[in-house]
Amino acid sequence: MELAKALEAIPGFTFLASSIGQHDVIATVHGTDANAALRTVDQIRSIPEVLNVESWIHLHASSRLIAETRRQQ
Repeated sequence: MELAKALEAIPGFTFLASSIGQHDVIATVHGTDANAALRTVDQIRSIPEVLNVESWIHLHASSRLIAETRRQQ
């Protein structure tokens, strides 16, 4: 899948999975600030195979998920 290869080449993902249903791909992007995350989203939007991007900012995450993400970095 060309889209998966293109997405994997973009730095900043902490989670990336293909899916079945409304969305073909679900991803979590980590940025040092909102602008860094937005730059990653803009890179995703620039991929020709990407027709739509839905994004949001998490205001709070459980401490368990934060700890897991930090271990993976």
